[in-house]
Amino acid sequence: MTKEVLDWLDDMRNSIRERIESYNKLPESARKKYADVSEYFDWPIEDQQMWGHLGAIECDVNYTWDELKPKTKKELGSKAEAANLVAIILRDEFDIDIVNQVKYNGQPHFLIHDQINEYDWQTDEEYGYKKLSKFIASRNLDKGSALRLYWEACPEFFTQYESLTEIKWDHEKTLFRLLKKLEKRLLENKFKTNDILYIPSPESIKSESAKWDIPDILLEPNLKI
Repeated sequence: MTKEVLDWLDDMRNSIRERIESYNKLPESARKKYADVSEYFDWPIEDQQMWGHLGAIECDVNYTWDELKPKTKKELGSKAEAANLVAIILRDEFDIDIVNQVKYNGQPHFLIHDQINEYDWQTDEEYGYKKLSKFIASRNLDKGSALRLYWEACPEFFTQYESLTEIKWDHEKTLFRLLKKLEKRLLENKFKTNDILYIPSPESIKSESAKWDIPDILLEPNLKI
């Protein structure tokens, strides 16, 4: 391994130490939330929702990834491969074994969700929502990720339009078209996985000017909680 990779791994070790120390300092009432220290790294659903990542390792890898040089990233491989490496360190050096779960989290639908966490709607608008179109078309898109994209596309706003002909701006036409395409896929339940929880929180379900209704099933979480 190059010095840059070894330095990065040392940074990950420091992050692990800090998280273990943080866990040990939790009040007893707060610690009861976790079965043990391994769950402090492999987050329960409420923590995943709060932080936008599947676990502490995935979060720490993602947080440091953009600062790495291209050569270092290439040596580490993908974010998933880097997370697997950190999980092995966590197991072998700190006796906390979540290797299998981190490998599970490295599946394609979780990696797409990680990309969605970093998705910039405003920038993609300038490029005709090309990234959004790829997300929607991906066979690896999880149902929870799809539901999240649907609500972040603001369907409440588009209920004022019955068809594309009523929309003035091209970027709104493109987004409306993609929104309805995503809605169709959600209603037909065409997903290989349904592992990532999303809880819709619409500001307004229906306005007086609405010309179509958001389907009731899309108002509900995709997983039982």
